Amino acid sequence: MTTVEPGAEHGEEQAGVGEGTAPGATYRLVDSLPDLIDADEYARHPEGRLVRLRLTWSAEGVEILGDAFRPDLLERLLEGLGPDEIEQMMCG
Repeated sequence: MTTVEPGAEHGEEQAGVGEGTAPGATYRLVDSLPDLIDADEYARHPEGRLVRLRLTWSAEGVEILGDAFRPDLLERLLEGLGPDEIEQMMCG
């Protein structure tokens, strides 16, 4: 799960996480992010290509929350937007 969130004040920063990291983007590991994909959806998408995004606009800017079966796909998508920071939750 990855989100681009302006002004967040928690987590651990990591520059250059993953291949193709956007120039200037910093990855920050966070404890939790909302799930956008339910466990029962795995069986309906055996090829693993499901990506779900939620866009939220406010006075502080635009937040893009994403969830995907393949994190590398979501990371490339978010990095392509050129954010300063990407928050990421490690699943395991």
